Amino acid sequence: MMGWLVYNTRPHSIVDEIRSLCTFETDARRARPVALAKVLEPGQAGPVWYAAVKCELRTPEAALAHKERGDFALQADNSYTFAAVFLTTEEDGWGYKDMDETAGPVADHAPALILDVLTPTSAEFALNWRHRCCVNLFNKQAGALVEEGYQVQNQAAA
Repeated sequence: MMGWLVYNTRPHSIVDEIRSLCTFETDARRARPVALAKVLEPGQAGPVWYAAVKCELRTPEAALAHKERGDFALQADNSYTFAAVFLTTEEDGWGYKDMDETAGPVADHAPALILDVLTPTSAEFALNWRHRCCVNLFNKQAGALVEEGYQVQNQAAA
């Protein structure tokens, strides 16, 4: 399973593990999840976890470097929020494959609680992924084109 990290044993709490994977702190940056959702999508080996991750830029140098890259609009507090996607499996232990929205994940059923808090972006793959998620969300809400077995479970992020 190329690109997957597989643990020998299942974490005690999957939500805490996903939360931990979205959290880091350095002198220049701090990231933490502000919303999490577990989605059971047909066609996926296991649940897909979606996270809205807020990244706070703590130094002028970090803010300048971010502005030069220009993928996500900076908010007034020098932060931006992006989507992270975790495909999960329980084959041969518990494992995950993580990516952010700029990779254009195939998993595209992020719920509104994730999409609603994301910062505007100019990243093409992220824009395409957000569009697919919105189409899927609209279809689900309209009762159209929803595949049997689709379920969303909200998880507390804090």
